Amino acid sequence: MLRELLKEISAGGTVTVSELARRLNTSEETIRMMLEELERLGLLRAGRPSCSARCEGCPYRAECALPARDKLWISTGGKSAS
Repeated sequence: MLRELLKEISAGGTVTVSELARRLNTSEETIRMMLEELERLGLLRAGRPSCSARCEGCPYRAECALPARDKLWISTGGKSAS
């Protein structure tokens, strides 16, 4: 299921944990655990978008409304980030 999750994330665009859980027919908690495992493997990296006055050019502007407790997961394109 990790490969399926990585494929969903790497397809581009933005997707929420709840949407990933729905697509993969599993719980949000399972998705969060798998995201953390993919990060540990170096296939994703967690980050937070930084704010600036140039929101129109920001690739993360759709995530600006994320609650502070949520991470933004960025695909490394299936290649290790290390």
